[in-house]
Amino acid sequence: MFDNPALLKAIFGRLTLESLPLHEPIVVATFIVVALGGIALTGGRGGMLGAAAAGTLLFLIQTLFTLAQVSIFYIQIMYGLILLVALTLNAAGERARRGRMTKQLG
Repeated sequence: MFDNPALLKAIFGRLTLESLPLHEPIVVATFIVVALGGIALTGGRGGMLGAAAAGTLLFLIQTLFTLAQVSIFYIQIMYGLILLVALTLNAAGERARRGRMTKQLG
């Protein structure tokens, strides 16, 4: 029954995903930092400097909103908007990189 490693990975991934508290701000912030930091979500590309700069920027934005006494509701909305923009930019960058690669090869 457990001879298939892909089946084990699928079961473990499903169990892990169910236990993640995706509603927690730190989990959302992690995805934002990765996407803003220029780390390819497909893997294989990216650096620690970009992620550190994105983390610093996100921390600065959150601190400024907190000091301005902005409601956590609006901070969460801001997180969502930043995540959408970061994912869009990440996808556009990947598409452009693939286009350059196919031009060089073809």
